[in-house]
Amino acid sequence: MASKISRKEFAELWKGLSADRQAGFFVWPSLRGSGLTKREESLLRQYAPWGVSFFARSFPTLVQARQTVSAVRAAVQSGRPSVLPTGFMAIDEEGGRVSRLPRPFPKLPSMAQMATTSDEDLASQVILQAGVAKAVGVNMIYAPVCDLLVEPENRVIGDRSFGANVELVVEKARLVALTLQELGVCPVLKHFPGHGFTKEDTHLQLAHTDLREDVLVDREWKVFAELITSIYVPAVMTCHVVFESVDPGVPATFSKPLIEGTLRKRLRHEGLVISDDLRMNAIAQWLGEERGLQAAIDAEVGACADQPKTSNDAYLAEASLKALEAGCDVVLSCRSVEREVVCLQALSDRLQRDAGFRDACETKAFRVYLSALDFDR
Repeated sequence: MASKISRKEFAELWKGLSADRQAGFFVWPSLRGSGLTKREESLLRQYAPWGVSFFARSFPTLVQARQTVSAVRAAVQSGRPSVLPTGFMAIDEEGGRVSRLPRPFPKLPSMAQMATTSDEDLASQVILQAGVAKAVGVNMIYAPVCDLLVEPENRVIGDRSFGANVELVVEKARLVALTLQELGVCPVLKHFPGHGFTKEDTHLQLAHTDLREDVLVDREWKVFAELITSIYVPAVMTCHVVFESVDPGVPATFSKPLIEGTLRKRLRHEGLVISDDLRMNAIAQWLGEERGLQAAIDAEVGACADQPKTSNDAYLAEASLKALEAGCDVVLSCRSVEREVVCLQALSDRLQRDAGFRDACETKAFRVYLSALDFDR
């Protein structure tokens, strides 16, 4: 277990890191399949990313999942000073149709189903999820879902939500987040500022809303506000929805008014801000990259990693930089380590040539470090 170092000590350590390893704080990739290829291992050593997202394709069995996570941890740690923690090994494990852990891990009820049961039953489900995740080396789960299911036709959120009632969603999300933390797993509240009122699926296309800000304050944002003020919230994930009343034409992931203005200053969130997957079609569409919409959601819903190869990944470099400039601390890009080099290298290049950007990123890096230290168990 790494020991805590001071802000000043961290600043000196940051200056001594290569630009590639500085970039690794902020771009969290995934793996192509089960186990590490030699190329993946080499890239993990080179960039030492502070987070890796795992999907079902990398976890065919629990034994193989544990071996793969162990190999990733070893590769990442080999490229990092020993005083620093390994970082985050992360999965989506909500229950219901969004699940990454393989058999014999059981298929658990959805959040919608669990919202109608007792708190003890919900906590028991989270204990099972977290316990198995920890056993294979995972220390971050992208949950709980804090979206209010305001639009019944919203299929991308649907039964992943606890419901449409603010108090109920706050109560259940708080229980999930606290239980995960008690077990040493970092929860990630999602999807700020809210995705439960749209009909569009951002895996497939950009979503827009013209909801007035006062409606958002009293409804969607109230969930996040109450959780942030009542418990420690180590991380929040953004969504790729355009909130026209706040920042016209700009998805929340790239909106400084929403991230810095609302989430940081208004709601006083001090933890990590993590983007949803930049490979979703919503982002390609926003940045003018033509992609086929056949990348439909599969049975797991969060199948962003299974989208077909786009003809040009260059837009991801722009997306990564824009998200970080808007206030995200971390960007997720979930196809493979090899494919995400476009993001890592773009960020590395910017860090080398832009001193102001590098200084701003140092603050983000320290936040990533402190969060990782909290869950380095």
